[in-house]
Amino acid sequence: MGGGALASACVQAFRDARALGAPVAMPKLHAVQTRGAFPLRRAWELLTRRLAAKLSLLEGADDAVIAAKIRHRARPGDLDEALAYAAQNRAEFMWPWEDEPKSVAHGILDDETYDWLAIVRGMLESGGWPVVVDEARLVEANALGRSATGIDADETGTSGLAGAIELARGRVLGAGETIGVIFSGVRR
Repeated sequence: MGGGALASACVQAFRDARALGAPVAMPKLHAVQTRGAFPLRRAWELLTRRLAAKLSLLEGADDAVIAAKIRHRARPGDLDEALAYAAQNRAEFMWPWEDEPKSVAHGILDDETYDWLAIVRGMLESGGWPVVVDEARLVEANALGRSATGIDADETGTSGLAGAIELARGRVLGAGETIGVIFSGVRR
């Protein structure tokens, strides 16, 4: 994801479905960015560091541990307070990427994630976190996704699959776990 409109819309759609009485739980949200530019990842790390200090969580823990502990230990007020601080002090968490970003997934190279706060909230509430993938994983996922589905997506469109592969290889996904991936970009 680049600017974050699709990811924040997905978070809002799950909230709306629940508000309308649908028996659906918010799935773990893992936003995917490329090594070329990952401003959302940077913001998530800075915010979770603040939350971890407040909740006396272990520093240096991996993303899955941090996300799970925040989700299970934080009271709603803790998240609201941290996110309100982040909103009021945006420049401490979100600023333009310093170098010109480059990636085969050029559609997710926004120098800022404009909808970052809504996405970070969705990740924190769901127990997810941002996943950063390299160029080789983006190319691998694109080839796999295109051959398995016949969808002529580009690397931007299959970047979610690259994130799922990264999570699977990192042994974060459980055997038999159900996941969803959005293919969103057409090869031109």
